[in-house]
Amino acid sequence: MTLRGTNQELGRPLNRRIVLETIRQKGPITRAQIARQVGLTVQTVSTITTELQDLGFVSVGPAMTKGRGFPAPSLEVNADGGFTCGVYVTPRGLQAGLMNLSGEVLDIRSEAATQLSADAAFERIAAMVADLVADIPPERVIGVGMAMPGPFDIESMSCVGPTTMEQWRGVDV
Repeated sequence: MTLRGTNQELGRPLNRRIVLETIRQKGPITRAQIARQVGLTVQTVSTITTELQDLGFVSVGPAMTKGRGFPAPSLEVNADGGFTCGVYVTPRGLQAGLMNLSGEVLDIRSEAATQLSADAAFERIAAMVADLVADIPPERVIGVGMAMPGPFDIESMSCVGPTTMEQWRGVDV
């Protein structure tokens, strides 16, 4: 899949995500290579990568020599620059994992939890996530995502319809 950026100011968050994902997938990679690959100007890519470096998400790697001229510095993801948690809720239990920016799974916690109410599950999820990120500076925790079996009412993102998790019916996720 080819990721493409936009030069519109409103697309800035999207461009940042596309540049970071390109570095994560293709790194080490130069700014010029990123620009060609995602359809942004080198200046736009340079501005975004400077922001990503300032945030600690990207670091400068070895210079890459191609043809004549001064070797261009490469960029690569700083794996420990940010962390995310993923939570999976099933009829049989809860699972939470900690990942770094490179997508490497660092730790997983699982709990058997059949027929938990949504409120009780959210309490357990909060405790599991807190345990996973206990040794990580709060500014390095980027976010928490959650997955569970559906179906969902897309508008409100609440669980609807027949499901094996009746206690979640109508709960905003």
